[in-house]
Amino acid sequence: MKRKAIFPFVTYPDAPTDAMASQVAAAAGILDADLHALAVNVDIPDIGNAFSRLLVDVPGMTRAAEGKSRQAGERVHAMLATAARQRGVALSTETKVAEPADMSNVAPRAPGISTSSWLPRNRAT
Repeated sequence: MKRKAIFPFVTYPDAPTDAMASQVAAAAGILDADLHALAVNVDIPDIGNAFSRLLVDVPGMTRAAEGKSRQAGERVHAMLATAARQRGVALSTETKVAEPADMSNVAPRAPGISTSSWLPRNRAT
């Protein structure tokens, strides 16, 4: 049975760097493992009220943060696809959404080599 390296990453407030994608794919290649990348994008609950909406565009800020998170997940998946292809590593990807407080609980509980602790300043671990 082939090993599987699991790379769960959060995209809010900060996503992994492009260099991290290359490093994760390289590590999976060294370990002779398939790579599964799980992007956890943010889903911010509606927290505004009528008064706050008069002062600040809370829904607009929320949509912008969620869009930035979604784009970051797509960017990292694309970088991983390129890096994995260059190293001959099989890649599967998955995307989930979670509220900020639950983002670290979405990572899979599956056997494999988890790479999440390899991220510098990783808020999910």
